[in-house]
Amino acid sequence: MKIVENKSILEGSITFHIIKLKCLKCGKEYLDLDQAEKYDFLLTLEKAMNQPLENLSEKISMLNQ
Repeated sequence: MKIVENKSILEGSITFHIIKLKCLKCGKEYLDLDQAEKYDFLLTLEKAMNQPLENLSEKISMLNQ
């Protein structure tokens, strides 16, 4: 069965719609490759938002070198 999970960040400013496949027998949920990449991006953004701004700006400046 296909289900859609809505995940919001930045106090609801950005919403990701993650489409999952759920097994009706065991209840496990699975993501296809595209949805897994989207979910991974969401987790990366959430992790970045929870870091102090100084740490984030240092990492960005290191990427530009």
